[in-house]
Amino acid sequence: MVGAVSGFSAGAIGSTIGYYTKLGLEKAGANNFWKASGIITAGSLSGGVGSFVSGGKFWDGFRNGAISSSLNHVAHMIQESAKSKKIVKNAKKQDKSKKWSYEAERDKFKSKTNKCNKFVYDILTESGASPGLPNGNPIKKFFGYGSPPTASQWADSNYDIPGWDVVSSPKAGDVVAVSANFSDATDHVGIMISETQSIGASHHTVRITNFGTTSYDLSVYPGNNGYIYRRYVGN
Repeated sequence: MVGAVSGFSAGAIGSTIGYYTKLGLEKAGANNFWKASGIITAGSLSGGVGSFVSGGKFWDGFRNGAISSSLNHVAHMIQESAKSKKIVKNAKKQDKSKKWSYEAERDKFKSKTNKCNKFVYDILTESGASPGLPNGNPIKKFFGYGSPPTASQWADSNYDIPGWDVVSSPKAGDVVAVSANFSDATDHVGIMISETQSIGASHHTVRITNFGTTSYDLSVYPGNNGYIYRRYVGN
C-alpha cells in the first residue's frame, strides 16, 4: 500500500513539474532551444523527485528522467515535422481551387460568405491536425456538428485552440492570421507553406501569396495587431 501511494505521489509530482514547466516556457515565449532545455531539465527533476519519493535514489531517477525526456522530445519533433510537411502538401494541392471562393457553397458554408477559416480547417483536418469545432449550438457541438475556429479566433493570441500553440516566427505548416475590421468578415487566416509564403482562400480562389510576412498586407487590414502564428504541437 505504501509503495502504491509513493508511486502515485511520484507520478503526480513528475506530471506537475512537467506541466507547469511547459506552460511557463510557452507563456514566456521561449524559443525552441530553451523550450527543449527546460522540458528535458523538468523531466530530469521529475524523475529524480519521483525516484526519491518512491524510495529510490534521486540521481538514478534524474538520469533516467533525462534520457526519457530527451527521447520523447526527439520523437515529438519528428512527428511535428512530418505533420507540417503533410499540411503543406495538402494545402498546395488546392492552389487555384474555387471550392472555397466567396460564391461557392462548402458544406454548411453558404454562397456569398468568406471561407478562409473553412479552408484552413479542411486542410488541417485532412492532415490529421484538426483544430476542433468550437463554435455553434452547444448541443450540436456535443455531437460533433459545431463550426470551425473563425479567423478572428485564430488571430487572437489569447484564444486557446487545442493542439495549436502561438509562436513568434513562422515556418512551413504553421497557421497565420491577422485581425481586421471588415463589415463582412472576421479577419483573415491562411497556412504558411514556407517562411515567406502562405496559401489561403481569397474572394475568387485559393492562392499563394506573401501574406504572413509582408508589412503591405498588414496595411490593408484595418485595426490589426500584427500577424499571429500558430504551430501544431499535438493534442
